[in-house]
Parts: sequence; structure tokens; C-alpha cells
Amino acid sequence: MGHNDLAAPPSPSCAMVNYERRAGVDSAALKGMVQEFWAVSDGLSRFERALEDRSLFLAKCDRRGQVVLSYEGEVCVLARA
Repeated sequence: MGHNDLAAPPSPSCAMVNYERRAGVDSAALKGMVQEFWAVSDGLSRFERALEDRSLFLAKCDRRGQVVLSYEGEVCVLARA
């Protein structure tokens, strides 16, 4: 077991904390929901459809790869697992 295995998960960014306050969203719950959608989807199109059913949209971002956008225009970064 390496030292990275024992590292604490990263703290949420300032942007994520602000998003949670504005949108009334729990980032852990959102992350779990997105992970569940991906796990049960049999491809990218089904994953995107599952997000859209919850008024969330997958978007490509220049700096971060992919993000989830809410209907209100809020941005939530998708971390690579």
C-alpha cells in the first residue's frame, strides 16, 4: 500500500462550495448520482440521457476535460476516476 492510498480525499474547491450554496446541492450526493448513472449506462449516449432526465448536461471544457452543467447554467467538474 503506497502513501497515496492513505491520503484524505481532496477538499471541495471554492467554486464547488459556492455552487453548493447557490444551488442547494450536496456535492457528495451529486457525485454519487453521476457515478450511478455512469455505472448503469451501457454507453455515453445513455449516460447523457440519464443526466438530461435530471436537467443536467455533459459538456466539454477546455481546461478540465468534461463538466456537468445544470439547467440554471451552474458548472460542476467531473473528476476522472
